Amino acid sequence: MPPSQANSNDGFPQDSLLISPDFGARERASRARASGIVHALRFLLCSVCGPERMLYPVTHPAHTNPRPVSQSITRHELILALPDATAMLTLHHLNNSRSQRILWLLEALETPYEIKRYQRDPKTMLAPPELKAVHPLGKSPILTDGDLTLAESGLIIEYLIDRYGDGRFAPAVGTAAQLDFRYWLHYAEGSLMPLILLKLVFRRVAHTPAPFFMRPVLRKVSASAQDGFVDPQLALHLGYLNTHLGKTGWFVGDTVTGADMQMSFPIEAAEARAGLGKYPALAAFLSRIRAEPAYQRALEKGGPFKLS
Repeated sequence: MPPSQANSNDGFPQDSLLISPDFGARERASRARASGIVHALRFLLCSVCGPERMLYPVTHPAHTNPRPVSQSITRHELILALPDATAMLTLHHLNNSRSQRILWLLEALETPYEIKRYQRDPKTMLAPPELKAVHPLGKSPILTDGDLTLAESGLIIEYLIDRYGDGRFAPAVGTAAQLDFRYWLHYAEGSLMPLILLKLVFRRVAHTPAPFFMRPVLRKVSASAQDGFVDPQLALHLGYLNTHLGKTGWFVGDTVTGADMQMSFPIEAAEARAGLGKYPALAAFLSRIRAEPAYQRALEKGGPFKLS
């Protein structure tokens, strides 16, 4: 099981790590000038990617009665406090990509949205340059909500659930289950996908067009890398996931959450690139999510979805 320790550090005094109150008049004046900037930065950071509960009392220079730590504001409250978007949610969707799981979540939320489709280059399999007009990296998924532009699946999933979920698809804030939920959001891309990407790369190395005298060398390099590192590590992780899913069938709790949506892509990629014959709980998980009505609607909206 992922770590689920509900330790809290809500008791940090305001700005205690920034400036001591005993430096003298000049330092106190400097502190006062910096106060507005400090609070603005903290508010912005915590609203997007900060902890579930800010580690300081919520204050502002204009507030005469700052809120106590026990009433500190949550990231969920901050997101709900954002002004209503002036335009509909838009998902910039690349075929055969991670954005398929965002489509699944949008369909499950039943929130109105638009979809703009982009097609990979059939030779390079890269995203088209038009995506860079939306985000400098030109990767998918990208979600726009009014003037807000978000990239990275984990962040998008948290944002959508916090803003539009009405308590669905994520455990309650402050619970051990919520730590597990966030663990899987990070694990999917931080631990599992790099191995699956390496598997893809070394499979392609073995079949890369090359002079005939280089082909045996490339095949040997590919086989050595896969046998010596990629396959054993992938087996370790898939075994770990198989054991975990064997308990309830879902990554967190006993029903589908955003964690399952985040993990769906790497598991589908593992099925395509390594096979799941030894991992019946993973195969059952894919059968289960593919039977979800929202998953099926996402396939209809996003077009053919096939990983290789």
